[in-house]
Amino acid sequence: MKMKLPILLILGITVLLFTSCDPGFSYTKKIINSSNYDVLIIANDTNYSFRAYDFDTLSISKHSEAVVFSDGGLGTTADYENCDYFQDSLIVRIVGFDTLHLTVDINDSSNWKFNQISEKSGGVAECVFLIEDKIIK
Repeated sequence: MKMKLPILLILGITVLLFTSCDPGFSYTKKIINSSNYDVLIIANDTNYSFRAYDFDTLSISKHSEAVVFSDGGLGTTADYENCDYFQDSLIVRIVGFDTLHLTVDINDSSNWKFNQISEKSGGVAECVFLIEDKIIK
């Protein structure tokens, strides 16, 4: 019994030494629809060899919001700061109005706002695209 205790102690210390201390992060990409119109978000990711989004078409009611992508794991949110993750793959349609469209390109990363919510560990962050009445014509 005396021999097992030192072996277990050494094994335990070894496991602790080789355990990763990488920080964890959480990231979401969301669309806030503060307009007076319901919108459809269509994932046009046929140019990708993998599915960029988990939906084909997503309905966002007026004055509501939806997360279109989320990611998390080990690391930091630094890779997402320019909001260009899976760009050029969303189409916006105004429900019930064939002639209305957004005057701002949803696929231009400069039209998304990066928000660092928390910097603890790897961080919690989001990129937000805001749909308002003033950008619908």
